[in-house]
Amino acid sequence: MLDKSNFFKHSAIAFSVRVVGALIGLVMTMTVTRTLPVAEAGMFFLAIAVMTVLASVSSLGLTAAFIRFIAGYIAENNWNVVNGVFTAGLKATFITASIVSGLLYFSSDFLASRVFDNIALAPVLKFVSFTIPFYALFQLIGFAFQGLNKSVIVIFIQTIFTPLFFVLLTGLSVYFGSVQSAKWLSGLFFVASMMTFSIGIWQWYRRQESRCKADYSRTLDLKNSALPLWIAGLMMILVQWSGQLIASTHVSAEQLAVFAVAQRLSLLTTFVLIAVNLVAAPRFASCSQLGNTDELRSTSIFCSRIMVFFVTPVLLFMLFFAEFLMGLFGDEYTQGAYLLQIMVFGQFINVVCGSVGFLLRMTGHEKDLRNTVLLSGPPALLLGFLIIPIYGVTGAAISTAVGIAAQNLLSVYMVKKRLGFNTLNLFN
Repeated sequence: MLDKSNFFKHSAIAFSVRVVGALIGLVMTMTVTRTLPVAEAGMFFLAIAVMTVLASVSSLGLTAAFIRFIAGYIAENNWNVVNGVFTAGLKATFITASIVSGLLYFSSDFLASRVFDNIALAPVLKFVSFTIPFYALFQLIGFAFQGLNKSVIVIFIQTIFTPLFFVLLTGLSVYFGSVQSAKWLSGLFFVASMMTFSIGIWQWYRRQESRCKADYSRTLDLKNSALPLWIAGLMMILVQWSGQLIASTHVSAEQLAVFAVAQRLSLLTTFVLIAVNLVAAPRFASCSQLGNTDELRSTSIFCSRIMVFFVTPVLLFMLFFAEFLMGLFGDEYTQGAYLLQIMVFGQFINVVCGSVGFLLRMTGHEKDLRNTVLLSGPPALLLGFLIIPIYGVTGAAISTAVGIAAQNLLSVYMVKKRLGFNTLNLFN
């Protein structure tokens, strides 16, 4: 049975550390907006969005598969398979990410001039292209630690180290009088990502268990699980970032910067979801591996209650003090308060629906998640293409919120169909 006090304790620890990560991410965004002119900040945020999407492509769906397989085989104390999964996954991701990085580097001029209609963006994309392999790898390493149920290490690797190093490097750069531009800050982000990867790989191989001989016998199973997850993950990240990417071809760099800041702020409402999932996902995988459906259900509903309880005050604060929050990044950004309010609603539905994505991933229903995302994602992208040319960043905010809400609500239905319980039914 679920030990609620122990689960809540670990969730509280993850939540506290995740709050630190959220604050550091906020400081990073403020550092960019306070260091660069609005147009330069818009180019930097756009380049980071492109890099994030391409890094997700490079992961080949292995992120969620890592949690499921590593947590499952840890439950059986089979470290040989765990090491085989980890090594094979990192090799495949490194090769793919390096190819994608090269493609972005050599196509930067074309993308900047023909797609984004901003030739000044080309050098920024070139610099950020080097980040893709390191970013994809340290994210994957973080998911491996999540499979080990090491939630604090996960948060540091995935959300704290890179923005922290970036802020420190930017501060040193300003102190020594270096020329500040989107290109320069993209270079600093690359260095920060490389430092995070180095720490992550060191943390993994310093463990005694990682020295066990790798067993690659489950590599094919990993591949078969990762493919539908890759398709689902790619569509999810496209829905999340499509508003910014599509808007970049229709609005000014200044407007794009305002939208990017509002979107990054709205994502703070999900830090509770992320913190709880860090603890819950490996437990979902273990319950599925051991066939314990009752504990799977009770864990899921308990997680949803925690998330709704903690995220509601954050939501209300963002809705009523949106202008104040946007003003923290500069007077030019207060005009985007309504964008923050629109996207907060989409993220709130994401939290209220619970850990539906992880439930489907960790219980072997990857194809159902893929089908759900493919059903909800394309209409959301089409909505963006239709309304962003007319309504600009307002259309981008609406299409982003609608896409995120639709994905999660359909996933709730699929969890009910496959696992037999409704994550929205919090008090039953």
